Amino acid sequence: MKLELKYNYSFVLEDDLFREYHKYMNPEECVGVGDIYNSRVIQELLSYHIKPFLYNKAQAERLKIDMPRGLEIQLQHKGVNGLGLEELAAHTFYQGILSTSKESFPYVNIHNSSEKIRTVVAGSYYAHESRQKAISHIKSLCKDAKEIIVFDKYLSATTSANALDALSRILPQNKEVRIVIHNRDEYGGNGSIIYDHKDIGKQLCRFYAWTIEEKDLRVNSHHDRYLVIDGKKEIVVSSGFSNLGVDLKDVTYIVCPYTGHF
Repeated sequence: MKLELKYNYSFVLEDDLFREYHKYMNPEECVGVGDIYNSRVIQELLSYHIKPFLYNKAQAERLKIDMPRGLEIQLQHKGVNGLGLEELAAHTFYQGILSTSKESFPYVNIHNSSEKIRTVVAGSYYAHESRQKAISHIKSLCKDAKEIIVFDKYLSATTSANALDALSRILPQNKEVRIVIHNRDEYGGNGSIIYDHKDIGKQLCRFYAWTIEEKDLRVNSHHDRYLVIDGKKEIVVSSGFSNLGVDLKDVTYIVCPYTGHF
């Protein structure tokens, strides 16, 4: 059975973005006319290029761009050739419109460093699936770091042997690196300590000669676990570092640019 349009295309582009993308994809049309594409725009745009971008006859005509006859017929058959951008976006996988200025959904501003809708690299593992590839990937991402922030408010030196073991396999070995680790205890409703963070640094130091700085990194709204690499790259671990070390539960990790929340 033939896939619907939304399984074949990622996003729709606003007209100015589509014009730049068309110039990038068809450089022969720019030869000798000085009308080259904007490299910054293209660099940011391509980070969203997971599947092809969708455009239709109406947009092509607005921009005076020739549309391949086969695509025109396909989209005519689907009844989308005359749709506006917002209606057209409903036929894409992510149902969004990439923009250089607009913020409200369905628009996604590719120039806004605070834009929350981003494409990322992620790995997901169900229970009893080996995490070795995840360990190898995260270890590679960390290997050249000078400083790594470790945030896991549920991590305890007395109860999280699996998490400490996973961290020892991920963090750089045989090199000088500064590890900044969360050390504030977590208390229950009755005032008792649930997660005792004392001596986490000492527990990590028994693996390698890292420089450990224990500090209160607590952000009350943070539930996920994080590694922040040199203030540039962030790895979010959904269900805890311990689940990278053992395969009893599912776990997902996400690699993305650091957004500065610690």
